[in-house]
Amino acid sequence: MVASVLRAQVVPQSCHGGWDGYATVLRHQIEMGELLRRRLTEQGWTVVNSRRLAVICFSDSALGMDVEAHQRLADAVVRSGKAWISTVRLGGARPALRACITNFRTKPEHIETLIAVLQQFRSQD
Repeated sequence: MVASVLRAQVVPQSCHGGWDGYATVLRHQIEMGELLRRRLTEQGWTVVNSRRLAVICFSDSALGMDVEAHQRLADAVVRSGKAWISTVRLGGARPALRACITNFRTKPEHIETLIAVLQQFRSQD
């Protein structure tokens, strides 16, 4: 299933501009990931992975190791309909929130929307 989903995302993007088009899309997604990392850090979140890819795992020190608190926050973000994030347990232990930039149309304003929604629900938990 994952391979077919990945293939479905890669083929249309690379067909429009060949390998150069695909490289442009990948660079854009990495740039959006770097923007999200920077904005999360500016807002006091802790980014807990160091990959340059557009998968960002992060947490709030107030949530600590509380898996349920992470899940409640992720659920609230998803229920808002403005963004989609999930939870992950890094190394099988440390809970974190995970955002992944998968759409090549993602723009800085989408990142700002996610930050705003996270901040809104962060204060409610």
